[in-house]
Amino acid sequence: MSRYLSRRRPLFPIRWEDAPRSPQGLEILGDPIKIKNYASKGIMIKNHIDKRFLYLVAAAIWGVPGFIITAKGITAYTTIPTNELWWLCLITLGVLISFIWMFRRIVNRYCNLIAALPDKTTIRHTFPLRGWVLIVCMSSLGIALKFIPCIPAEFTASFYSGLGPALIFAAFLFIKRYITR
Repeated sequence: MSRYLSRRRPLFPIRWEDAPRSPQGLEILGDPIKIKNYASKGIMIKNHIDKRFLYLVAAAIWGVPGFIITAKGITAYTTIPTNELWWLCLITLGVLISFIWMFRRIVNRYCNLIAALPDKTTIRHTFPLRGWVLIVCMSSLGIALKFIPCIPAEFTASFYSGLGPALIFAAFLFIKRYITR
């Protein structure tokens, strides 16, 4: 039996001088048996943060793509002839209103979930699993739409110009909840 297993030392020593040394002088971070013993006792190292910061994490996850998508939508509008702009603006307005209505409900649900969490939690609790799946699917669909050549610029302009500001609006709702909590 190893001399490191016979002693009770923490898995990660507090001071560098207290770290166990191997005969060759290299640092030993921990034996697999010790790691397994700590895990079986329910002791895990987690990066806990204040749950208020989850609102900012959610705002960044929704807001950054919102700005990128808005810029792409505005860029797509510059390639469209001016005689078609009036009906594209109406379509953009319809897309914007529908996404704001949908995102407001989703943001309220996620904010209520964050508010119900304990004071210290991890970043993965920002959204439930279903929310992370939604984010991955939406991102994948956006990347797939980028590589489909038959999508007209009118669709890109109206859809992206409606979706982007709605995502930014959702990010502002998360920031508003951060400020008021």
